[in-house]
Amino acid sequence: MGTTTTGSPTSRARAGRSSTLRNVVAFCLMLALSAFGYEFVFLILTVHVYDLTHRAFSVGVFTAITFLPKMFSAVYGVLVDWYDGRWILAVNAGLVGVLAFALGVAEHVTAICVLWFVATIFIMFINTTRTALMAVIMPAGDYPWGNSVILAILNAARIGAPALAGLVMRRLDEQVLMLVASGGYVLCAASSLALEAPPACVERCEANDAVAGRGVARPRATASSLKEGLRYIAQSGSIRRLGAIGVCWRLFLGMQLSLFVVYVTHHLGRSEAEYGVFMTAVALGSLVGSVIGPFVARIFDEKRLIMAGLVLHYASFGALGLVADYQVALAVAFASFCVFYVTVVGIHSLRDRSTRADVRGRVYGASTSIFTPPTIVSILVGGYLADVVGVNIVFACSGALAAASAIWIVWNLEVPARVPALAAAADEDPE
Repeated sequence: MGTTTTGSPTSRARAGRSSTLRNVVAFCLMLALSAFGYEFVFLILTVHVYDLTHRAFSVGVFTAITFLPKMFSAVYGVLVDWYDGRWILAVNAGLVGVLAFALGVAEHVTAICVLWFVATIFIMFINTTRTALMAVIMPAGDYPWGNSVILAILNAARIGAPALAGLVMRRLDEQVLMLVASGGYVLCAASSLALEAPPACVERCEANDAVAGRGVARPRATASSLKEGLRYIAQSGSIRRLGAIGVCWRLFLGMQLSLFVVYVTHHLGRSEAEYGVFMTAVALGSLVGSVIGPFVARIFDEKRLIMAGLVLHYASFGALGLVADYQVALAVAFASFCVFYVTVVGIHSLRDRSTRADVRGRVYGASTSIFTPPTIVSILVGGYLADVVGVNIVFACSGALAAASAIWIVWNLEVPARVPALAAAADEDPE
């Protein structure tokens, strides 16, 4: 152990770079396994539920269950801040692996929905933890690259996992595929344990543990921490406005994934296979935008990038409602989501720099909890209005409203951001 501290500065720097590289590789492997695993399991179960019931409503209920655990993301964030993220990832990935196996043998739709609800809670722990852990795993200051890696892998999973599942499902049944997915989550748990805890993580866990204490003090400290995440968002002008951007995006465009199939099959009059091609164009545009995002971020300052990117994405999304040609719609969708994910890289980088390391889990978890209700409202209201006035009118109007909200919010966005020196949760006497 002592040899790591007595070498020359050059050897210590080389060892530090090697350790950082191992961490980045292990992190990317964990991220890829969890992202592909989720997309893989979700597609298989969607098909399985439809095969069991032959009812679109059952598939809709199954999909809606995915959103419910997000309501409690603030709680996940507190636990991410309290405990070692590597163990949170490993334990939850292992539990999802067990549940994936159980889902593969379940034959009643009620049992599948219950098991999926529980599995999605553990998946939300994984998602919250990996987002917070990225900021300390990636080299200091490389937030654009870190967010680019995360978004690129997530979008690659959205493209690759459904295509892979579709090909394999022709030869193997759902039970075998779910067993494969279960094994993937076990490997995800192993890659999480391969991560080395950065000093910042160790110090943060020790400090939070000292604040929380033991026994009855832990629930009180946890309750105080939930408030701290919300208080931090309220006190940070940049985080508050970025949160407002997220709320408006989900309120005006949260229904898009559920309405794209209606847009392609009814408004454009195309087949379900061509809907699949359309969604591939969306995913490819998202992947390209994620990859080139860091390069674009070097050219433009963040405020201009966020303003121009959001307005262009929202306007082009609204333009889909005016498009009646399938080929043109493919090009618009690809370009729109490419621009959007370039912008997301900038938004997430500003978010990471604007958030103190010791409260990232709480802030990110609280943000997800805040974003979930407008998403559900958007899906329900958007679906209702699409039946009444047409999906093209919904797209055109929601795109225009989203663009107006972006101009209003980003105009007052604070860049560079001030990071508030928020008083610790321990300042409030638990007694």
